[in-house]
Amino acid sequence: MDTGNIMTNAMVFQNVRAVLGRTLYLKLGDGSVIIAVPRDAQVFRLTIMPVGELRPGMRVVVRGTAGSDGTPVAVTITVDAQ
Repeated sequence: MDTGNIMTNAMVFQNVRAVLGRTLYLKLGDGSVIIAVPRDAQVFRLTIMPVGELRPGMRVVVRGTAGSDGTPVAVTITVDAQ
């Protein structure tokens, strides 16, 4: 992540209160926050797909743990749509 950027792992998927123009109004826990969304901001939509749809050449990010024998075990796989 670039210097000066911030990230939140808040569960915003269930807490978007309003979208007015390029401004998001979110409820986070017991508070709320207003987030400006510039025109060059990237917005991603995640969808679930079967592992059988993965193909050679796809760009992926795999998050996981080590299995009992040390072999990586995927917990999530994110596929780059490009």
